[in-house]
Amino acid sequence: MVITFIRIAERFLATETLLSRTRLQRSTFAELSVIGQQLLDIGHASESVRVLEAALRVPHAGVDHQRVLACVLSTLAAACWALDRFHASIVYSLRAIAVANTLRNQCCTVFLIFTLAV
Repeated sequence: MVITFIRIAERFLATETLLSRTRLQRSTFAELSVIGQQLLDIGHASESVRVLEAALRVPHAGVDHQRVLACVLSTLAAACWALDRFHASIVYSLRAIAVANTLRNQCCTVFLIFTLAV
């Protein structure tokens, strides 16, 4: 448990440095999104889902929020898939694709569809 906390803290500090270079630094939505992604990366899928779903409840207007939203939804889909919550995973994937379509970002849309297919 302590090692996990240290790994999360180290990754969070690195991410804070990256966020400080952007205008997303003061975005609670962006910070929760990053934490959720990091939790999934180290194998804590259920905690990742809780954090990312909390991020969706935070007002997320601001810089590039649609792109971050697409990433959050995609990460939620992956976390739900890891938890065998297949229906929720598909729903989040479809929402991510819909957001990507609003951005008219064909590369992002194709990537998300490929991810859903895998």
